[in-house]
Amino acid sequence: MKFLLTLLSITMVIVAGCTTTKQLPIADFNSNTDTKLPIITLFHQRPTDTFLQECAKFEQMSVLHHCEINQLDLSKLQTEIKAANSFEDVILANNDVDYQLTITTGTYQLEEDADIKVNTALYWNGFRLKNFNYAIPVQLRVSAPPTNQDTEQNIAKSIASHILRDLQAEDLFSAQYLANKLDSTDYATSVKFPDQAGKYLLQGEHVYTHPLSGIQARYWQPEQIEDYIDVFVYPVRSPYWNNSHNDILSKEIDIARKEVDAVLAELEFTDITFTSTSNSLLHIHHQPIEVYFFEHEYTDLIINTYISNTYLTIVGDKFIKVRHTALKDAASKAQADEFIQTLLSDIQVPGESLFMAKLRQQWRDKEQL
Repeated sequence: MKFLLTLLSITMVIVAGCTTTKQLPIADFNSNTDTKLPIITLFHQRPTDTFLQECAKFEQMSVLHHCEINQLDLSKLQTEIKAANSFEDVILANNDVDYQLTITTGTYQLEEDADIKVNTALYWNGFRLKNFNYAIPVQLRVSAPPTNQDTEQNIAKSIASHILRDLQAEDLFSAQYLANKLDSTDYATSVKFPDQAGKYLLQGEHVYTHPLSGIQARYWQPEQIEDYIDVFVYPVRSPYWNNSHNDILSKEIDIARKEVDAVLAELEFTDITFTSTSNSLLHIHHQPIEVYFFEHEYTDLIINTYISNTYLTIVGDKFIKVRHTALKDAASKAQADEFIQTLLSDIQVPGESLFMAKLRQQWRDKEQL
């Protein structure tokens, strides 16, 4: 009897090839969406104590009751979620991916009836964002003729459809949702850029999902579309942001130079030159603000030569980085300087978030070890 029940187990059904299921429930979700969700990675999740206890309690009901945990092959679930084409990519067990989806499955079987219980959690770099729970019914019957049906794949398809439906139901992957969950800065609402600074008009803003990346705004001159300015606002990655700024600015401006150099090399631009870094003191609202600066020049693939000026300063606990780019013959550093003065006078930047305060405290604690 126990041998027969083992054959009936969902986790063994693909071996026998003689067990079929009725159609499993498939939840409605959007596939092949124009806007892709970010890369996600799948992990088996160790069952909670409650999950284990419920499974054990079910098995104790009779010799006909069987429960098995985490028998689903995650690669099958990966295949089904990837097939929906809703994510940039779906990969297995990669700790370097920001978004992780953890899966715990339990197969509760009584003769020809079974429930697949699923506990799923969405994480961002170890921070849990949302939990989902499902109980998916499965009806089995034994049939003598072999079939080509892959029962485990069908179960994976059903589970994937429910997960995709719920991940799409809310804006779970937005910067605003993440900021709310982490108590980090909501850059979309808390950073206020002036509509105009000098001769430049605000064209648009982009909020990065990662709280350490902040927000980017672009300004341009309507009469000269190749004369534009990008403004980046993001937190100072230092536990001592409210101490002397010179060392912090010096390190960050070096990082900015390396980033520019890497991008230009990747684009195969030529004639790349950099000036040395300089710094000056601006007075904004009667307060002195240290600003670091460098200039670089390059030629693109269609032989246009550009000059770009990068400015960097600190306001509160945030870096403000400004990059002015224009054709060499039309570039005006005087206009860029005027922009900087107006921008720093008018921009509104929020204070330190709870997320950054906790993160900086962790950095300080590690230094004391």
